[in-house]
Amino acid sequence: QDKLKIDYKNERNGFQTDHLCSDGYTWTFYFRNQPSSKKYLDQVLLPLHSCIVRMFNQLTNKYHTCALDNLYNLLKEQN
Repeated sequence: QDKLKIDYKNERNGFQTDHLCSDGYTWTFYFRNQPSSKKYLDQVLLPLHSCIVRMFNQLTNKYHTCALDNLYNLLKEQN
């Protein structure tokens, strides 16, 4: 579980992360093999969105601007 196989790369293994970066500096990151935060999953967010919100909440500075590419706003169904 701590090692994620990457089938579409020649290397076949490695670390997959989501991260927030700016001007060559990584502010925060999240390993994709880690479980999503239950706090945000309970707020009807999908696992990917939960990871992104968690990363934003780790930023300590105010007034960040963010651009997201190919992130769709979907809600999971409530039973």
